[in-house]
Amino acid sequence: MSTALDLSTSSARQQSISSKPDNRSEIEWQARVDTAACYRLMALYRMTDLANGFIGTRVPETDDQFLLARYGEFNEEVTASSLHNLPIKSWPGAERGTDMNAAAVSMVQATLKARPDVNCVLHAHTKSSMILASLQTDLLPISQAAVMLKGLWNFTEFEFDCGDKFCDQLLADLDDLPVLLMRNHGMFIAAKSVPEAFFMAFYLNQACDIQVCCMQTGEKIHIPADHKTDAWHEGYHDNPWWEYDGSREWPALLRKLTRELPGYDL
Repeated sequence: MSTALDLSTSSARQQSISSKPDNRSEIEWQARVDTAACYRLMALYRMTDLANGFIGTRVPETDDQFLLARYGEFNEEVTASSLHNLPIKSWPGAERGTDMNAAAVSMVQATLKARPDVNCVLHAHTKSSMILASLQTDLLPISQAAVMLKGLWNFTEFEFDCGDKFCDQLLADLDDLPVLLMRNHGMFIAAKSVPEAFFMAFYLNQACDIQVCCMQTGEKIHIPADHKTDAWHEGYHDNPWWEYDGSREWPALLRKLTRELPGYDL
């Protein structure tokens, strides 16, 4: 997370530190607060599916810990202190009927082990991403959100058991990208930070929604030429004023949560 982000969220950080349990370091508590905030933001922006979907965050300054919400807990109920600490490298014994989602544990473990650059994994079944992932079409560069994600995504097939074979295919399709559309299933985000994970999820969902709405009109869709969308994409990601990693919006998102869905930082 950038220094600018740390500075801009200092007020929110100080407020959340006051509720930090003695057995948690400040850096782990910050990761917990951000992760709980991301869960709640997914609910606030209507990108949830009852108790399904997940956000798994690497615990900073550790080599074998990640955070995950209890299975069965709704996003708007998640708090910083309610998150599980789970091992990255070994199976924690998640079974049907326990308060861990075995599929979530498998996918987060596999991704964090294979991708040291990834610190947050987000999976969601939003309506628009499920629709687009069920159609024989690519994510077309027809909106600002889609152009921003151009070249940063791929498709992968979903398998319900989420075993080793599925995780191997997931990682192969992900490669070094941050975004996957899971066929007939939803979205998968592998981000450098929690703010980036939410940012990517928000704009992937927006890009899918815009494309689905355009397709529903029955009119021919105007697709800009590759050289135009390539230049547009490059302008986004190379401009020093436009972070495109969620860091600019994150402080305001935390303030919005404090106003509309408080308690995430407890």
